[in-house]
Amino acid sequence: MRILFLSQIVPWPLDAGPKIKSWNVLQHLKEAGHEVWFVSFVRAEEEKYIPKVKELLDHAWFVPIRRSRINDLYFLIKSRFTGKPFLVERDHLGSMRDLVKKLIGENHFDILHADQLTMAQFFTMPVGDSDGGSNVDSPKRVFDAHNATWKILERAADESKAPMKWFYQDEMRRLQQFERKIITDFDHTFTVSEIDKRSFLELSDNPQAISPKITPIPIGINSRSYERATNGSPSTPNQIVTLGSLNYPPNADGIRWFIREVYPFVLQKKTDAFLWVIGKNPPSDFFEYEKEYSDHLKVTGYVDDLDSYFNQAALAVVPVKVGGGMRVRILECFARNVPVITTTIGAEGIEVSDGDNIFIEDEEEKFAQRIIDVLGNEPLRHKVVGNAKDLLLKKYDWSVVLRELERVYCDLVSTQVGS
Repeated sequence: MRILFLSQIVPWPLDAGPKIKSWNVLQHLKEAGHEVWFVSFVRAEEEKYIPKVKELLDHAWFVPIRRSRINDLYFLIKSRFTGKPFLVERDHLGSMRDLVKKLIGENHFDILHADQLTMAQFFTMPVGDSDGGSNVDSPKRVFDAHNATWKILERAADESKAPMKWFYQDEMRRLQQFERKIITDFDHTFTVSEIDKRSFLELSDNPQAISPKITPIPIGINSRSYERATNGSPSTPNQIVTLGSLNYPPNADGIRWFIREVYPFVLQKKTDAFLWVIGKNPPSDFFEYEKEYSDHLKVTGYVDDLDSYFNQAALAVVPVKVGGGMRVRILECFARNVPVITTTIGAEGIEVSDGDNIFIEDEEEKFAQRIIDVLGNEPLRHKVVGNAKDLLLKKYDWSVVLRELERVYCDLVSTQVGS
């Protein structure tokens, strides 16, 4: 198969969930013998990783994108007139639109794969005949949804006060309309969980007709790549790690909630506890917390090698209050033999069981008490990490989860040929 794969980000280095998901899909398709043509936005700081992508893929194009507050304000105003969600409008660049149109016009593709919501807009243009019609040779359009984005905005609205609440509610309604169109018009949609599939079906007037066109495929990680890190090194007592891309507001807000509302309770009982906050672009107030808890908290920013931090950690916390999809960092902790405490939303999309392979709490004091209990119970930690590793290998190793993607692709193409 020849596949045109559109990406919103350069999927390297593997330091965030969307990059891990996209890279593993690309690697799987390449190893399966498919011809992948890759097109991605590229930011200035990502340009140095272009050679790594070109090592994997023979056909790759990169379209510069520059974000700024002024540009965001322009696209926000523009979206009020176009009716599109702001998140979609700000990525609607003519240079990307023209490149995609040219590639589709000059080449035959079996599959058009839109990775993440904002890239789907570039496949909403007619494909097939030059006059805008369709024929049996038209490529099949696939939307790979990392999240049901409208649901994230709904949760953000629930957690916010005016005027941001009003903005989130308006953006949610725009996203509902846009995502409804995509899942209806595209030939197939991938979600990362049954929960996200149900969120999409809520948007449809005919969910029974749409349901067969949506397939949950969880994010998988290459568990073999963590073998060096999981060397059985002893953890340092009462060291806690939390990580995420801190320029993503739900990640920063969750960690902020943990530091403000949970960590003080932990320190009352575990006076030698220490928290590592890892992730690029930490907000400025995080460094104020670092000063406040100078003997108990360190904000590292981005780090290239996580091994030393995980090898010291007795526990990882994933405090998610708003979000959707799956938390890849939970799977990474499973692979690294580090027990995880998260929230109900944080655990969404992963078939975990509280107390068996993970710990789940939502209230501040209960979250803190769970940390205290787990830090003081080494046999429990060993039991949970063993069960978590078994779950990872059974259901979330990339070699397992991507078989379903291959099946859907083949079914779509066989339907195309048989039309």
